[in-house]
Amino acid sequence: NDMSFQSGWGIALWRSSRNDISNNRIDWCIRGFSHKVYHRGQDSAAILVFEQCSQNVFAYNSATHSGDGFFLYAGHESLERTGEGGSNGNIVYRNDFSHAAANGIESTFSEGNQFIENIVEECENGIWAGYSSKTLILGNTIARNACGIAIEHGRDNTIDGNTFRENGTAIRLWWNPNDAFSKTPWGKKHDTKSAGWTVTRNHFGQDRCAFDLKDTTGISIFENAIEKVATGLKTTGECSGRFERNRVDAQVMAASTPQFIIGENSWRG
Repeated sequence: NDMSFQSGWGIALWRSSRNDISNNRIDWCIRGFSHKVYHRGQDSAAILVFEQCSQNVFAYNSATHSGDGFFLYAGHESLERTGEGGSNGNIVYRNDFSHAAANGIESTFSEGNQFIENIVEECENGIWAGYSSKTLILGNTIARNACGIAIEHGRDNTIDGNTFRENGTAIRLWWNPNDAFSKTPWGKKHDTKSAGWTVTRNHFGQDRCAFDLKDTTGISIFENAIEKVATGLKTTGECSGRFERNRVDAQVMAASTPQFIIGENSWRG
């Protein structure tokens, strides 16, 4: 199918599970855009996955030049009523989500989603996954974004085997206190600290910063290749974890707390 040039969404799912959405062209689904003058996504998207949509497969789609390429959200039932459920266990495989005005991929307040071997280039954020848990980000190509992967309040996520090129910040992980949100149904039932990360076998090249961590605990950064990167690692606030067995060609390595251990790495430059 070709469902390109929509002002809102190309494909929109609501309470839809166990579907296969593959081999479609869904480009240029965006509102608020004037070439070289103005662009904002305004929550338009090539693919919208909204309100309790689980165990779907999205594969081999072209979903470029949209507000978001892929926009997944748990829904109001989870956040405002029950604090449970979400849009969980979806597989997003070998799609092209490049040139989004906002996020190539957005996935929030959900768990167990897998983003595998997608292309995400020249977006504001390649992947935004706030409040996500047990998410797998594997083998994607993430290039020339303001931020490659940005995740606030994420837990027990894995970032493995991705290729980062020429991003502003390749991976940014952080936590901020939010007392008002902690009193909502969702906030009462979930730990919203940024914790329990596994980041392995990624390749970074010519990004301005590979890792920017703030108040993130229990992170393991192993066996990554960091080449021609100005800042390899930046930590602020209370961070804990280990950085070891990486191949590093970066000028600046900084850890702000003794709980963050820089072990044996292969250093160049």
